[in-house]
Amino acid sequence: MAHTTQAARVQVPPPSDRRVDPQFIYKTIREEVIDQKRCQFQLLSLSVTLTAGVLAYGTKADVAPLVFLAPLVMNVVAIVIILDKAVSVQRKVGYLHMMEEFR
Repeated sequence: MAHTTQAARVQVPPPSDRRVDPQFIYKTIREEVIDQKRCQFQLLSLSVTLTAGVLAYGTKADVAPLVFLAPLVMNVVAIVIILDKAVSVQRKVGYLHMMEEFR
């Protein structure tokens, strides 16, 4: 017996019929992990490139010595973002490990 919602009048199956295939879940999480690793690598590459650009500009142009602190700030922000993403990647990898173990 299917339930109907008041707003959309859409047939929604009962909770016991909404089982998702474990292979689909595994594949989806695996793709998310790969995407997050790619994002981390791109962020690191961008940070290194910007650091090199700022340092090259700072040595050629007659600018204040504070310009050499800009790469430090950029790299600290990039590292914080990368480490934040690493935590979520580790959670997903742990979940994948549990799925493989209990298969």
